[in-house]
Amino acid sequence: MESADSRLFIAERFRRALPTYEKYAVAQQKISNRLISLAEKYLPTETELEQVLEIGCGSGMLTRALLNHYSVYRYTLNDLYPEAFEYLQSNSGGVSFEFICGDAEQLSFEKSHYDLVISASTIQWFKDLSSFFSQIASAIKPGGYLLLSTFAPDNLCELNSLIGQKLHYHNCNELSRMLTSHYEVLEVLQEEIVLHFANPMEVLKHLKYTGVTATESATPNYWTPKSLKQFIQDYKTRYSETANSKKVRLTYKPIYIVARKPL
Repeated sequence: MESADSRLFIAERFRRALPTYEKYAVAQQKISNRLISLAEKYLPTETELEQVLEIGCGSGMLTRALLNHYSVYRYTLNDLYPEAFEYLQSNSGGVSFEFICGDAEQLSFEKSHYDLVISASTIQWFKDLSSFFSQIASAIKPGGYLLLSTFAPDNLCELNSLIGQKLHYHNCNELSRMLTSHYEVLEVLQEEIVLHFANPMEVLKHLKYTGVTATESATPNYWTPKSLKQFIQDYKTRYSETANSKKVRLTYKPIYIVARKPL
């Protein structure tokens, strides 16, 4: 369970990563693109979305991707920290948004209001996902859609095997069971995104500049010279591309959810 202090830590990690996020967030860009392709499968691009809510908007990567494919009359953004909105608004090309700052699990949204609730790589931080699914269902119009991504239990398996820090992720079956009480579950599917880095230090740089783990392992003070040297050695030994390769890998395991609120 996430405490208030840990939520502040998460917000601070992502706030600091805002200027560098999109340059380094290669996996997150792929995830955003995949979400849009799933949206197009169920919502033709000529569909005009009257009300959209995005949970965890961050730098606006998913926001811009959606707006490149759909016309949205009113776009409501949410995140833990106000700097996300300031950053997005200054890079929005003149699009006007409404911003709701705060923990989405604690906020009250308008009833039966949204045609689409969308979120990329955010709900894995939530402490009670089943409760959130129930809560947000009441904010979606009958026939409206919930489109999300999260991560599978073995996400970032290389990193977690070495430092032992990970979130509690739900698998596809668990997510489906949570959704069935309130939605017609259209798709819950898992994919794999493998990134390649020149060395383990580049892996840590990637984590730092995306805020993606929001754990202390992505901060300089976490490491001693001895522990960092051991981490680099172990990472190379276990996760080099080939026996003769200096490159190492890091594996994301995104899960995508498409659900519809019954009419």
